[in-house]
Amino acid sequence: MTRSDDYVDMQAKAQAEDADSPLKQSLDFTPFDAAIDALTPGRIGVLDARIQGASVAQIQAALSRRETTSAELVAYYVERIRRIDHGRHNAVLELNPDALRIAAQLDAERSEGRVRGPLHGIPVTLKANIGTGDAMHTSAGAAALAALITDRDAYLVTLLRKAGAVILAKNNLSEWANFYTQGSINGFSVLGGHTRNPFGLFDAGGSSSGSCVAVALGLTPLSIGSETTGSIVYPASQNGVVGLKPSVGLVSRDRIVPITDAFDTAGPLARTAADAAALMMVIASDRDDTDPASAEAIGGFGLDYTIGLQPDGLRGVRVGLVTREEDVRTGDSTVHAQIARWLTGAGAVVVRVPPLAEFAGKETDERLASDSFQILLMGYRLGVEAFLHAQGDRAPIQTLAELVAYNAEQAEARVPYGQTYIEQAAGLSDEVLALYNDLVDATVIAYRDAINDALRKYDVAFFADFANYASPYHSRAGYPALTLPAGRRDSGEPLGVTLFSGWLRDADLLRWGHAYEIARSEAG
Repeated sequence: MTRSDDYVDMQAKAQAEDADSPLKQSLDFTPFDAAIDALTPGRIGVLDARIQGASVAQIQAALSRRETTSAELVAYYVERIRRIDHGRHNAVLELNPDALRIAAQLDAERSEGRVRGPLHGIPVTLKANIGTGDAMHTSAGAAALAALITDRDAYLVTLLRKAGAVILAKNNLSEWANFYTQGSINGFSVLGGHTRNPFGLFDAGGSSSGSCVAVALGLTPLSIGSETTGSIVYPASQNGVVGLKPSVGLVSRDRIVPITDAFDTAGPLARTAADAAALMMVIASDRDDTDPASAEAIGGFGLDYTIGLQPDGLRGVRVGLVTREEDVRTGDSTVHAQIARWLTGAGAVVVRVPPLAEFAGKETDERLASDSFQILLMGYRLGVEAFLHAQGDRAPIQTLAELVAYNAEQAEARVPYGQTYIEQAAGLSDEVLALYNDLVDATVIAYRDAINDALRKYDVAFFADFANYASPYHSRAGYPALTLPAGRRDSGEPLGVTLFSGWLRDADLLRWGHAYEIARSEAG
């Protein structure tokens, strides 16, 4: 057993055995009772057969054929949340009490011949750090923000509503996106309890674990997570779903509780690369002029990310398959061999390459890791306080110092695992914070140079590695990464492969990922 196995086993044990939280909130099913009661067991069986495992395009086709309605889909998914998730997996933190009304309006539009696009009437859930200007709260799972309702929708939510998506619920998460204490437990928030892996006593991953578990359990066809360093790709791997960490700037960070604008991005979670592409097509459909990173991402907006999703998408493509002398986790090598066969079977040219950390060198890797942690502390202080100030009187606190004091009043209930990172960030001086932008620029460039140099050296289009093993590189470079199911360890724990490449190659990753999925499926 490796040291990494020990850490993951500790996480899984805590998620299974630790008490949830005295502040854990219950879901309110009252607005949905009548609609759920109208679903007979027979009808639920029909929907199980028709909807579970169906692609977004297939669900959209069922809506077009009047085989179901958006309102019925909302009731169906909420019934599953009540029956499968509530109090067990804790994937859902809060339901949208207006979801049925919104779905009914979208059904009426469909009856009148107006369909806004591929997501018209499709339920979508959001990580609970994403702001919505409706009846739902934007708490990031934290006690201090339990009552916060943001002043307006996040920009990406505006795009989802415009496209006809139904915002069904907010998902549990690792509190404050897993940056609040050194001793945090993945998937835990005091308001949502412990998110638990649907495949067994395994780590649910953090911090977008709730969004990933919701997709894995069939509680929603689509979800939105967020990532700073690994928080989409790792829980996607752990829960056997597809997660895309987009190029930073392609998806607006507006009204999302941040860690640092240096690395943060939201991104799609789905069952397949095609479904992730359909969601990406909406949330990256237009530039957000209020997000400075959007100015750098020109060329990625408004694309049809579903174009090019063909079985031969990997034919002749050179892939850098990251290969290590020793497994990071027990059983990696077995799945690694399968991935190599699937890539080769899809027509790819597999080139075995070392980990990027080895390519960059130990000293450089350690320095970049240290600088990145300082960026997290500095960006957290600047970003969270900016978010709180934007909310004005809606937010009960305005500074991290106030947050530290608030949590300390009832530490056992509000921060049972501590708040070491919040305290460190709150204590930063103005002189240190003034170094933020220069440190960000130097660090991002260094990570980009490492990836770009490696791509050139090995003459490959992209790299493939497990889960979040390479996350420090692609996430801090702001480059895209796509995680897809790769199999199971001997214990039954899911394991995903993560494809990553250069700037704005999001559409290419989805194309390559789709071809990989087909090759894996055909291999049996």
